[in-house]
Amino acid sequence: MQSFEICREMAMLVIVAGIDKELVLGALLLLLYLQSGLVMAGLPPTDRPAVYGFDHLDHASAHGLNYGFYKDTCPEAEAIICSTVREFYWRDPSIAAGLLRMLFHDCFVQGCDASLLLVSTPGRVCERDAIPNANSLRGFEAIFSAKQKLEQICPRTVSCADILALSARESVLLAGGPYFPLATGRRDGLTSIAKLAEVNLPNPFDNITALISSFTRRGFEVADMVALLGAHSIGHSHCRFFRSRLYNFSGTGFPDPTINKQYLELLRKVCPCCNSPSVDATMSLDLGSENRFDSSYFRNLEEGKGVLRVDQELVTSNVFVASIVGEYSIDENAFFQQFAKAMMKLSNMDVLTGYKGEIRRDCSFVS
Repeated sequence: MQSFEICREMAMLVIVAGIDKELVLGALLLLLYLQSGLVMAGLPPTDRPAVYGFDHLDHASAHGLNYGFYKDTCPEAEAIICSTVREFYWRDPSIAAGLLRMLFHDCFVQGCDASLLLVSTPGRVCERDAIPNANSLRGFEAIFSAKQKLEQICPRTVSCADILALSARESVLLAGGPYFPLATGRRDGLTSIAKLAEVNLPNPFDNITALISSFTRRGFEVADMVALLGAHSIGHSHCRFFRSRLYNFSGTGFPDPTINKQYLELLRKVCPCCNSPSVDATMSLDLGSENRFDSSYFRNLEEGKGVLRVDQELVTSNVFVASIVGEYSIDENAFFQQFAKAMMKLSNMDVLTGYKGEIRRDCSFVS
């Protein structure tokens, strides 16, 4: 929905339904703030996107975050972060998937505290070197570049956690996905432990039951989970995470019967059976649309063209989950609405605010 339409509908609510005027005014001011942020980011009027997630605005304040947190202390912060991400995106669009994955892997461990960005030191193995993350995370250079620029004009003001969250949102937008309000005020964590990542991050070999459990115990609805998996609309996966589906599914000695037969042939060409462990090719998670954030991922699942086991099980193992996939496959707007809501919820997970944590000078090291 475009901003003018939102304003008109809010005005009608005030007049006809008697909705709290202060609440509506606050939402309108937020809308103006978001639009001004898009102007500062350099987007021409015709390219400014619809804004999703207005029904989830109160979730941020409940976690101690605020919209426009840096408007007085570093008013150019969000514009600098967005422009930096765009610079890297135009060089390599695949960085969008990397930044989005990085946010997910950060927030699911100790909350959205940028602990994923800390480097390991002798005697301390950090999250970025944990088994699910080692040699597979991408996007650090964009985060570090934005931080370096911000430190020059607003020293020790903008957290690495906020830079990561805003960068992930910008990545979704650049790839064609929804734009949503994102409150700021996160602070950076002081610890990073590899084992916590190995315990808390969903396993790519998990079945749908394990995945639902992982998400629901963190407060997500099943629809949130399906929408967040829609992030697989962009990006790739290494063969090591799905090769067993192609040759020895669940120890049967046969491929996963749910894989489309023609698609199986393609996957096997990319990932031969006895490939050397040192040669680990990658496969697009969304055939034909790997750099475009859209609903084609869900349509591919309905055709048996899911790469990871958990992707395909969204349509084969649970009727309710499959019905959500069906909805998103034909209604991209519904997918975008739910994804925006889920991302707002994700980016608020266990955040540090106030005097907790710190604001790092360098995102790789505790100050």
